[in-house]
Amino acid sequence: MTGATDSDLLPCPFCGIESARVRHIRDGHKVVCASCQASGPPQYHGRADDEPARIRAASSWNQRIGNAADTLDLPEDYHEPASRHVVERFLTTMRQRLAYLEATALKEASSHAD
Repeated sequence: MTGATDSDLLPCPFCGIESARVRHIRDGHKVVCASCQASGPPQYHGRADDEPARIRAASSWNQRIGNAADTLDLPEDYHEPASRHVVERFLTTMRQRLAYLEATALKEASSHAD
């Protein structure tokens, strides 16, 4: 990404709206969705030879890991028993929240169709 303009940004991964903008913050830049206020990680100015913070912020925003629901499983080789139950509980909660959000969105969509 050479210039990091707002038109280079992908749609928001949370709301899907194309309203994300690179914003100046103290000592750096970050991308913020104007629709849902989701934001990418802040990128701070670094050494003179570092890629500019504006470009790193846009690159960070544009990174995608795929469908969030597809990533809600632990790898088979995950072997940290002390924290595994915490992670599994978190994943269960996230699956429940995703199911609730999907059901709510379907319900709203069907009520608007009437």
